[in-house]
Amino acid sequence: MPSVTYLSKTWTVDRSLGYLRNLVNQLAPDKIKTLPLIDYLNLSQLEAAQLLVNANNPDYGKYLTVKNSAAGADEVELVVDGSVVSLATADLSQDATAVKLRINNLVKIRYTKSGATKLAIEMNPVEFEGLINNYPQNKENVYWCLLGEALYIRNRITGIALESDWGDLIVYYNRYPVKLSAADSDRLGDTLDVRDGYARLVIYKAKLLIYEELQQQPPEALTGDINSMIEQIRQATNSEQGFINDYSHTQMS
Repeated sequence: MPSVTYLSKTWTVDRSLGYLRNLVNQLAPDKIKTLPLIDYLNLSQLEAAQLLVNANNPDYGKYLTVKNSAAGADEVELVVDGSVVSLATADLSQDATAVKLRINNLVKIRYTKSGATKLAIEMNPVEFEGLINNYPQNKENVYWCLLGEALYIRNRITGIALESDWGDLIVYYNRYPVKLSAADSDRLGDTLDVRDGYARLVIYKAKLLIYEELQQQPPEALTGDINSMIEQIRQATNSEQGFINDYSHTQMS
């Protein structure tokens, strides 16, 4: 079973594929059985999700816990270096129950120990490596660096002498949408993994891929509708950010 709930409430895979089959039947009925319609749908869903993530939309937001002796869902084992106890890694490819973690990007990491919480500091690989030689300037903080699916953590909090001294790291991230399947037996869910308000964007972008595959010019109305929906997402993000900025300014006044 999936570790996420599909976002759509009404737009099913069958219904979405039906729209695409109708289009292919109109344009090139001889290719109705050969075009990979589910792949177009998956690619379009992925592009729509990436657009939403880039616009700071929280729909794909999740979190996991990196901890010593992880055993449950959305928990990842902390692996401490035997010679440098303040240095640890975590494999973010799957959780402790062996469920694959489809991580798009990390947003932030919070470190919690004994009821106290602080924001861990992201560093690039070169900066992270330099922590070894800059201990005095980097006390009392937790630093992290992501390389591929490996999370590297440097803990400068006082009192880290044993692996059991580590607290928990809460990793906030955006996930990829769950891959859809045309076969009922392979499905983890029946609906699209995008909110109903964005389902039309997914289907329209899939239609655009069909036109490209058939090397046919798509209608201007189709490309216009896609651009319009993308612009609406951007405007909604700008409006929300403006509200946040105005609220923050009011609170500081």
